[in-house]
Amino acid sequence: MREDFLHYIWMYQKFNKRSLTTVNGEVLEVLSVGDLNTNSGPDFLNSKIIIGNQKWFGRVEIHLKASDWFKHKHQDDVNYNNVILHVVWENDIIVYDVNNNKLETLVLKDLVDLNLLKNYRILIKNKTWINCENEINTIDEFTLSFWKQKLLLNRLSRKVNELNSKLLKLDNNWE
Repeated sequence: MREDFLHYIWMYQKFNKRSLTTVNGEVLEVLSVGDLNTNSGPDFLNSKIIIGNQKWFGRVEIHLKASDWFKHKHQDDVNYNNVILHVVWENDIIVYDVNNNKLETLVLKDLVDLNLLKNYRILIKNKTWINCENEINTIDEFTLSFWKQKLLLNRLSRKVNELNSKLLKLDNNWE
């Protein structure tokens, strides 16, 4: 399993959200997963959660194992000071932040649908250029045709918008 798959699971809430609890037994509710951070620092910014009766706004860090927190030296990095939740696949150690506060941790391992995991493993093992290329003939002709038309219209619309944007910057000067 790769960490980016856990990002996907968190971002699209592909886990059982009923009766969520942290490893400390605190009731957890996810109000907003936040924004995926593609730069350095925690994985998700501007997340909103409720732990117990307390609403939290901040950052979420995701790892395959809780011990990756120390492996990546986050305990010494001030960018990880306001991590409000540590989301892991496997909780193998208690994690502390820079100020020696125990981080609330959510373990996803038992919350993810087995079919999703099975499909993920199939996609990862598959070495074809397009993972679903052998299944295209299982789609009926009407649906396939409709999809292709939609793709065409979306692409055409995007190109028109790009052209209009350039024209606007150039005061409608086509030259």
